[in-house]
This record gives sequence, C-alpha cells and structure tokens, in this order.
Amino acid sequence: MTAFPIPEALEDLTPVTDPVVDLASQAALLRKVFEGADIVPLIQAELDKLQKDITDAAAYVSLSLLYQLAGQKENGLACLEAGLHYARIFRQPAEG
Repeated sequence: MTAFPIPEALEDLTPVTDPVVDLASQAALLRKVFEGADIVPLIQAELDKLQKDITDAAAYVSLSLLYQLAGQKENGLACLEAGLHYARIFRQPAEG
C-alpha cells in the first residue's frame, strides 16, 4: 500500500472551485468493512484515484474513513483535512 499524496503545504494549492462534490456512499464502505471485506484494496482504490487527480476531495474523505477504520487515526485526519481543503460541501446522491 502506498502513502497518500498530501502536499506538505496545503495553503500553496488552489482549492477546487466546484462548490458541491458528489461523495460515494460512506455507509456502503462501512458495511463492506464490517462484513469482512479486506480494507487494503479499498484504500488502494482511493489512493489510485488520488494518483490520477490530487484534488479529488471525495477520494480524500473516503480515504479518511477507511484509514480510521484501519486504526490509522492520524492518516485519516490528515486525509480529511486535505479533502476539506478542496471542497466544503459534499452530497451523497440518492439511490433507487
């Protein structure tokens, strides 16, 4: 598993201008982990998204949840900080 790509100085980066970011279902991530899914591939999938777009606020927020579920509180909080740097308003589209 690779480290998440958080720049050293977030203040040097320009936040994303889109005011609303679609966020994948956090409940679905929780359910997968609690049902016994291996958390490493889930984390790696979010890291892959960040390798493609370092400003993907939704990926940072999802990664924050996954790291905290894995017991890596500091990594989780750092990812949350990065995600909130890029966007402040998130929504989870309704299913069904």
